[in-house]
Amino acid sequence: MKRSVVLIVLTALALAVNAATHVVGTYNIRIATKRDVGDKNWAVRKPFVVQTITDNRLDIVSLNEIANHHQEDDLRTLLPDYTIVAYGRESAEASHGERVGVLFKTAKYTLLDSGHFFLTENPNQPGLAWDAAYKRVAVWVLLQDKRSREELLVMSTHLDYKGTEARRQGAALCIERAKALAQGRTAIIMGDLNAEPYETDVHSLFADANFHDARQISRTKPRGTYGTFSNWLPVATTQRIDFIYVRNASVRSYRVIAEDYGRPLLPSDHRLVVIKMTPPTSSKRGGCRQGN
Repeated sequence: MKRSVVLIVLTALALAVNAATHVVGTYNIRIATKRDVGDKNWAVRKPFVVQTITDNRLDIVSLNEIANHHQEDDLRTLLPDYTIVAYGRESAEASHGERVGVLFKTAKYTLLDSGHFFLTENPNQPGLAWDAAYKRVAVWVLLQDKRSREELLVMSTHLDYKGTEARRQGAALCIERAKALAQGRTAIIMGDLNAEPYETDVHSLFADANFHDARQISRTKPRGTYGTFSNWLPVATTQRIDFIYVRNASVRSYRVIAEDYGRPLLPSDHRLVVIKMTPPTSSKRGGCRQGN
């Protein structure tokens, strides 16, 4: 009996050691545009956007509002330890226009698969759908932790700021695709959803599909400001529109970062949201599937 108990304890400890902790974030970095001058100009603030990512030791990041290939190339150059998978919202043939992406540490993860789809009635083709003001796209990656062998489905998107039906339909499409792609693995959907918590037509869809708001299920008290849209200001705000939703995962901590690096403005008009999470051991390929 004692031997059995010892074996159970040792097995549990081994699983705990092998389970990977992932530092995951979502960050709307604000498009590079000539309209932004002074401290808001991308050429001035891009080192601080990058420092925000590296200082917080992020493993995986959802990036919103990458304006074009020039801004994407800047990120690739300034973040050499990361791989970026991004796609623009303007064309099905090639990546053009404003894009979303997933950034991940090259040394920690193997990229197993990736793809994108448009938030339209025909997800293979871009366009203005429902009541959207802009075309929208989502990007996904299937990653495997090189050490633990655990697999994660990570999806980045940016829902429309104006169209309530476009937000609801876009969220529903992301959830449907994430469930199909994850096949029971740990799944993360994150980005600027442009929907505050009271917009239940959007957020209830995630809850119904067993995707959980990381802030709500954090095992420790959330830290930092409540609001994630800052309008550049390094003061407490209340507009929370950037979310990390997780499925089949335990969230250890949740933080909203408001570091200004001694400048009068933040590096972006949104704040970085950071969580630490641990997927179940069954998120490995070939393991027991959870959810449907």
